[in-house]
Amino acid sequence: MKKILAACSLLLASSAYAADWTPVFKDFEKSCFGDNKALQAVDKKLIDFKHTKTSAEVVAHKDAKAGNYAHVPLPYRKDMQPAVAKPLTVDEDFYSGYTQVYIGLNNATAYGLPISGYSRYSGADNGVSGRIVHFKPMAAKSFNQLKKIRFQEDEEMGFQGAITRNKKGEVFLICDQST
Repeated sequence: MKKILAACSLLLASSAYAADWTPVFKDFEKSCFGDNKALQAVDKKLIDFKHTKTSAEVVAHKDAKAGNYAHVPLPYRKDMQPAVAKPLTVDEDFYSGYTQVYIGLNNATAYGLPISGYSRYSGADNGVSGRIVHFKPMAAKSFNQLKKIRFQEDEEMGFQGAITRNKKGEVFLICDQST
């Protein structure tokens, strides 16, 4: 009986573990092209392109679509759901009509707040691209605290990370890398 209780408590403790993704996204404060190794591992097999004779379409990489993240460090990999390609819907003024490849994140936090996902967006043919951290709903106090993060402008490209909230109350950390 003690073994069963010990196993159950270990299972509950491991399932409730929330990986802190702050170190992964902290590089966005300096540059939207962040050098974090875990972020590079996530991005490596996230987006793919389906080419036709006249255009290209953004799709989820087959490994990400299957939830195969063997190349991502373990504490983060445990949080990651299979990736899905879906329309980019930050707000009506932000690249509407583009596609993002979204990974839902379970029990994940960044900057001390719960996050629901991470995505990359791209225009397959035109140089539009970027990264988005999707935060879970939060109170105004938490949003205002998050807005205090200072993002440096990238010297070469002029990009800068930004915290934004849309009309639906969804909160995002957006790092646009469009050329």
